[in-house]
Amino acid sequence: MDKGIHVVAKDGSHGMASDAGDGRLRIRLDNGQEMLVSKETLIWQQDGTYFLPLGLSDLEGADKRQRESEDKIVLPIVAEELHVEKQTITNTVRIKKVINEHEEVIDEPLLREEVYIERVPINRVVEQASPARQEGETMIIPVYEEVLVVEKRLVLKEELHITRQQHIEHQPQRFTVREENVFVDRQLPDAQNKSE
Repeated sequence: MDKGIHVVAKDGSHGMASDAGDGRLRIRLDNGQEMLVSKETLIWQQDGTYFLPLGLSDLEGADKRQRESEDKIVLPIVAEELHVEKQTITNTVRIKKVINEHEEVIDEPLLREEVYIERVPINRVVEQASPARQEGETMIIPVYEEVLVVEKRLVLKEELHITRQQHIEHQPQRFTVREENVFVDRQLPDAQNKSE
């Protein structure tokens, strides 16, 4: 701390402080009185001065003989203590699960085959039977019949024409799909619990 520091006492007295060594300051008040205090006793103020939280009235318990002989006042050293405590703050978190239901339409094409059988009369005499044959999408199966005449002949009575056709149909189906959503609601603590 620099020499010549302006000090204001608790009772309004003004003075100047200078270093006295051993961590103490010598304060000389405007009325001529001097006192020794610890450096930690002074409190710095924003206006650039230092505040002394003691006054002349606080020195009534000091030794009067020493004051008369030396014109000095010795003050006890004032020390500040730091008190530390812990506080526990509890936050509450509320988790809410909501299940939403909605419908989805599935339109998937389905394959269906249909068979059409058509009887085609022929009634023609043939020399020999022929196997079934395929013409495009149609399978032709000959049907024969033996008839008695003067002589036995093979007569093609009819043919079965079988045509296979494919159709694509849409059959929309409705299904219920479940979906879970989670909402977090943070609440401020209602009270603070103190613990050491």
